[in-house]
Amino acid sequence: MGQTLPVSKDTIHKVRDASRKLVRELGFMKPTIASTDLGPSALHTLLEIDLKGPQTAADLCQKLQLEKSSISRMLQKLVVRGEITEIIDTQDSRKKRLKITAKGQKTVQIAHQHAEQQTQNALAYLPLDKQSTIEKGLTDYANSLEALRNKTSLAARGIDISSGYSPGAIGRVAYLFTRYFSKHYDFGQYFEAKVATEMAEFTSRLAHTGNQLWLAKQDDEVLGSIAIDSEDLQQANTAHLRWFIVDERLQGSGVGRRLVQEAIRFCDAQGIQEIHLWTVKGLDAASHLYKQFGFNIVEESLDQQWGKKTIEHKLVRKAFSQ
Repeated sequence: MGQTLPVSKDTIHKVRDASRKLVRELGFMKPTIASTDLGPSALHTLLEIDLKGPQTAADLCQKLQLEKSSISRMLQKLVVRGEITEIIDTQDSRKKRLKITAKGQKTVQIAHQHAEQQTQNALAYLPLDKQSTIEKGLTDYANSLEALRNKTSLAARGIDISSGYSPGAIGRVAYLFTRYFSKHYDFGQYFEAKVATEMAEFTSRLAHTGNQLWLAKQDDEVLGSIAIDSEDLQQANTAHLRWFIVDERLQGSGVGRRLVQEAIRFCDAQGIQEIHLWTVKGLDAASHLYKQFGFNIVEESLDQQWGKKTIEHKLVRKAFSQ
């Protein structure tokens, strides 16, 4: 998570006191919130769907930090109320996404009007220099809390993990791989073309059961990826972990861990018994992460599939070995 600095007890007590006051004054102790008849969790769900577009239940679980059973019940209530509706995912027909309805948008509009007026009225008590101090301080503190929860660094703030193909993803992932491996292993055009070609073929199979791609994005820019391919190895209950990469600017930030977690959760949910991957010897940070998730080296060999001679490791993770 990077370097941490000492914090005085007095600062801790004052921030905690201010946080409790915020919770009370913003109305989070009440059964309903922001001039609506919804509780905080339900309203935040509508706000998230309205802001980010259609979401899966799993997406909302991760974003809102709610238990799967709790969010399932809440989503069903919102569907019955007519605030949201279920649609079939265009990239994966097995998935359902939740889309906000016209009624839900009206609820969100009421909440925004209430919150904006409340914020404006409160900030109006402060001079302009303190208004900007509040804005920056709250933003930094919220980002720090999120980084602490995700075990990431602040460099990773604003990084969203999404599943499925996204326009430009193939070229961007090929670029990230080529930039890293050309710098550290002198891989060139052959390597880039092979990555792009194989990934293009894989994305045409994303609708097949057991296949999935995850992208780490910041402001729609792809900064990391990972994929699970359950067809490539042609072995029952066995999947191939492919195209795991994180932009060097974010290495050590926790984004890589989040990507691997998504892939592992997917495989466990699919009942996949073994996950295989191949990696070049010397990628110490990635190898350490793989080991933490239960992968073990089962084979070492000299390889030239990328246009250069390398020592390659094959790693295997057996189900529930973590």
